[in-house]
Amino acid sequence: MNGLTTWENPLSERFPNLARLFGAVLVLALLLSGCGRTPGPGPEPVEPASSFADGPPRSTLSFNGETQTGGIGSFCWKRGCADMAGIPVPNDPLTVHAGSRLLFDFGGSEPLTDIHAAARPLRDRLIDGAGMQLLQAAEGETVLSTTSAGSQTGITADLEPGEYSVTVSIRTADGGALYGFHVTIQQPRDSHLISSSGILFAILNQVKDL
Repeated sequence: MNGLTTWENPLSERFPNLARLFGAVLVLALLLSGCGRTPGPGPEPVEPASSFADGPPRSTLSFNGETQTGGIGSFCWKRGCADMAGIPVPNDPLTVHAGSRLLFDFGGSEPLTDIHAAARPLRDRLIDGAGMQLLQAAEGETVLSTTSAGSQTGITADLEPGEYSVTVSIRTADGGALYGFHVTIQQPRDSHLISSSGILFAILNQVKDL
């Protein structure tokens, strides 16, 4: 009719390969459009537990009703270890009389299996801030005698007057840790009275011998 050919069959029957190709292109386009979309907000990743969450417990040093919370230095505790470049100690010192007995109170539940206390002249302050200082370990360590009873340990401050960092190294079933404290040693309050009474006693003896 009018010299034109009339197609009675659908396009998919006349060109089967072309139909399959078109379908494949359509599927590919849908996949690409899905990959290019910006993902919506999903659940935030879970942060790993902080090293301090599984680290050593806070511990204190006390004298004459005053208490100081120690800085936590190098440790290996439960599932992790940490190395410090120095000894962390509080900014404000704990004032102690020479020869006095300090009380170290370990904040953990496990019993102490080992404890070591020492003092060093305080110098070479590295960092100030957040109530703590990071100190380099000075030479001239003085080992301090300790007497433990449960979580508490008595430490004898057998030191000359001055400013010191006092370190306490402990070990329990959970691991080992070092604590740093800031201590100022003063002469005992009655030292001058003792000296004066001694001089007076010597004078009286001399007068008696005359």
